[in-house]
Amino acid sequence: MILRRLVILILVCRAFAADGQSVVTLKPSARIAEGQALTLASIAAVRGDARLAGIPISPAVTAAGRYSFGVDDVRDAIERAGIPRNTVVVRGSRCEVVVRRSGPARPDRDSPPPSEPIAAPEDGTHATIEDHVRHHLLERLGLPAERLELRFDDRDARLRAIPTRGWTVEVRLTGISRRTPVRLTMYADDGTVRDETLRVELRVRRDLALAARAVPRGAALTAQDVRSEPRWVAPDSPLLPFDQALGMVVRRSLDPGDELTRGHVESPLAVREGDVVIVHIAHGTVVLRREARALSDGRIGETIGFVPLTAERRGREPAFQATIDRPGRAVIVAGHDRKELSS
Repeated sequence: MILRRLVILILVCRAFAADGQSVVTLKPSARIAEGQALTLASIAAVRGDARLAGIPISPAVTAAGRYSFGVDDVRDAIERAGIPRNTVVVRGSRCEVVVRRSGPARPDRDSPPPSEPIAAPEDGTHATIEDHVRHHLLERLGLPAERLELRFDDRDARLRAIPTRGWTVEVRLTGISRRTPVRLTMYADDGTVRDETLRVELRVRRDLALAARAVPRGAALTAQDVRSEPRWVAPDSPLLPFDQALGMVVRRSLDPGDELTRGHVESPLAVREGDVVIVHIAHGTVVLRREARALSDGRIGETIGFVPLTAERRGREPAFQATIDRPGRAVIVAGHDRKELSS
């Protein structure tokens, strides 16, 4: 019965389409040049009646700026054109339109930068594109200015010196590595939108860990085993920072002067196979605590198997998984706003 109704509904819809009904689907956004006619085809995808595409949407759009048009605006324009509303289906919500100002061509990227340096404004805002890029990278990497070195491509000299007062600048990175492309979108108050790309080479100054003496495999590193040495490296360098080395366990023997990489070390074991730990089982506002025996070695952040001690005494071993969060404790979290209950 249900299948029959669905078939009938599909046939009705097809008959509707065959009867000449058109469909207009609003785009989320659109851009046109100043002076260009704003038609239905500018802000929507049109299917059906060919007359719809050329319908003017608003004669008021004559200057650069930002405009917004919704379903009612489209329906009113269709009605003004003499096309019955009931023959057109309008879909979507609104289309945000940017009308770009006509003006001179963009500066040549390959031409030299201005002869006069551009001073940073006293109010602390960023003066040039380069200032925006540098500020964004410092925030992204969490570094003070003296620990970041940027080298720009010579072809971008004029672009990065362009003043940005009066623009909202969005900086986007596709990743952080030695050579990083930086994408920029600049928005002016008059509706002008400008997209650019810069090429920049990054180096950061970090205090790296080097072996101060011979260290056997499996040893936990102490302050006597490693020394700190400042170096300029790529942001994604595998070399291990000094402050992350202490307490780590070396996976192979080290000789004095060896540079430590992330592959040389691993976190120390927080739980060993057979250890009895307290497992916190959280669900909603309730937390139950149970003793369980570890079925394998594990480090903080790892999920391993456990067997409840009560199950051992009863002769059964229903194993479960829990995540180690510190030595002697593992957790299973299924809720928030926890309240501990002893049991």
